Amino acid sequence: MAYASAEEWRAAVGALVDRIADVDGDGAADPAAIDRALAEASAEVDAYVGVRYPLPLPSTPVVLRSATIDIATYRLAGGPPVLTDDIRDRYEDAMSRLRDIAAGRARLDLPQAAHKPPRPVVIKGRPRLFDRGSLGDLV
Repeated sequence: MAYASAEEWRAAVGALVDRIADVDGDGAADPAAIDRALAEASAEVDAYVGVRYPLPLPSTPVVLRSATIDIATYRLAGGPPVLTDDIRDRYEDAMSRLRDIAAGRARLDLPQAAHKPPRPVVIKGRPRLFDRGSLGDLV
């Protein structure tokens, strides 16, 4: 599931999409490149979010939409002259937010049912060889 659409990406970064997603050099963004970048960015988001939340999510939080857009922009920008400090900073901020979500330092605004319940700790072992009854007066 992609967390952002091509239209949302274009609304967020504007004409930059045409520069970074123009694979064939015709001056216009290639829809296949956009779809691929958004799918790969969404998969990266899933890798972090899936640690704390069952996937697929019931809805798309805004923080994941913006992280997906920032990651896709960074991946397609590639290098100079398109890759700017602003693009790199936004990517690093998005990755930091995802790490915080995965570590439990930040949470997504989702319905309570979407959270993974904590797994109970189960300790298994052999039965006791000695207990108060078998030791008699030695206790």
